[in-house]
Amino acid sequence: MAHVAGAEGGVNENARRVLALGVSVGLVGLALFIRGRDDDGGGGGSGGGDGDGTTLVCPPELADVCDRFEDDYTVRVEDAVVTADALTAARTADAVDADVWLVPRSWAEAVSAARELANQPAVLGEASATIARSPVVLVVQENRAEALATSGACGGEIGWQCVGDVAAGPWTAAGGQANWGPVKAGIARPAAGPGLVALGAAAADYLDDAGYASNDFDGGLDNWLSRLAAEARTADRPDAVDAMITGGPGLLAVLGTVEADADRALESDRVQVVVPEPIVTADLVAVPVTDEGDDSDAAPDLADDDALRDALAAAGWRVDGRDLAEGLDADVELPDDPGIPRGDVLRVLLQRWQQLV
Repeated sequence: MAHVAGAEGGVNENARRVLALGVSVGLVGLALFIRGRDDDGGGGGSGGGDGDGTTLVCPPELADVCDRFEDDYTVRVEDAVVTADALTAARTADAVDADVWLVPRSWAEAVSAARELANQPAVLGEASATIARSPVVLVVQENRAEALATSGACGGEIGWQCVGDVAAGPWTAAGGQANWGPVKAGIARPAAGPGLVALGAAAADYLDDAGYASNDFDGGLDNWLSRLAAEARTADRPDAVDAMITGGPGLLAVLGTVEADADRALESDRVQVVVPEPIVTADLVAVPVTDEGDDSDAAPDLADDDALRDALAAAGWRVDGRDLAEGLDADVELPDDPGIPRGDVLRVLLQRWQQLV
């Protein structure tokens, strides 16, 4: 049963690895192009600061947390896909201006797998143990939630499958009224950071398999995802949750994201936050950017930092030994594993998503 708050396996491993290899080779050229650009689309904001020369790279969703450590690190904030592409293309770790990457584990897995399959030396050391977790959620307009939940599509419980089935279609097919127009639903910023996990959760529910492989992707999945991709322009806004609260269902009726990025929704009576089951989590780790064989204490030091754990807990992440932030549902029990495939599979999924938006 889905929780509501407020008002590794796979089929045909060889085929998966062949597909992932093709993606990793293509990423090399793409990364060089992206890193050479100077745009404002999440390609490389900088926090500056008076750090000790150790560069901490964070996705935009963690900007407020990471900015608290500017006295200890040189902080750079950029979309996770930008960091991942640069690390995939780099000849050595020294070629990338980064020492430690604070990111959901899936992104580090994607980089390591791509380099291994391309016979390139490692540029990432061993990731830390999980520092914090956040379940994937669906933020739903309160004045649309009952109609959606009780519709024939959802059958009493809002989840990814039914949301994708009715997305971009008329509300009359989702238990609503004709004058409500189309069902506007989307996924928040899959290329930025934790949004990749939300995309992975959507595909897992559609495929009914938490351990899917890239050779499971077909035209049926593309058609289903294209319904969610129709509102990518709105869902990709950094302030998408705020926008849907103020803009109402005419702007966006359902948004898939992670709980830590839905804090404003937990405080609002205009939307409700649903934790669909099976629960999928974004698991945050610190990863050293270092050539194979080189030692670095930057990632372990960050992972063990009590101040970081406190900051993440205050920002809505679930951290062992820390109280939950206000509004989080204490009855949500996170699974032992994240509930999605490894990051290399999700990276292929992201490529397909980017072709749809």
